[in-house]
Amino acid sequence: VKQKKREIADLLRGDRMEQARIRVEHVIRQDWMIEAYDVLELFADLLVARFGLIEHEKALLPDLREAVCTMIYAAKRVDVKELKVCAKEFLSKYGSHLSNDIEKKPDQDVNARVSFDRCTIKGTLVLTRLLSIRLCKSSGIQPQKALWLPSTCSKLPVTTTFPTNRNLKTCW
Repeated sequence: VKQKKREIADLLRGDRMEQARIRVEHVIRQDWMIEAYDVLELFADLLVARFGLIEHEKALLPDLREAVCTMIYAAKRVDVKELKVCAKEFLSKYGSHLSNDIEKKPDQDVNARVSFDRCTIKGTLVLTRLLSIRLCKSSGIQPQKALWLPSTCSKLPVTTTFPTNRNLKTCW
């Protein structure tokens, strides 16, 4: 992280704003992916712990619905063979209609930290700007260097609708 911060600070010092913005966005997306994999690991542990219950119950239990739906949703979007196998088993047990329900309304049953649709342009611009300003201040660069966004973006709200990772708050 320190290396990436130095690289971005160097880009800002050299007035290479567009490259700095792209690097900050890349760091944000990497952090979101790490967070999503952490959530998937937690859900996998939960499902392993509840395996006996899953095996004996015919219907999907309400307290396991989010974990199962999140695993099915993620299996279609990441290249993890074991996750695809789990999703296939869940769909054979609970019915393929579950997959259709998840695709129609992912915000209902899929954990928000795993939903890859949360990378909205508006939210990413705001978060990129905030992190860039924080980086400028910590690197002794004028914060105006980080204000490369179009004037329409300056009217965007600071609060966003997607969850931010605790690591972003501490590492920047």
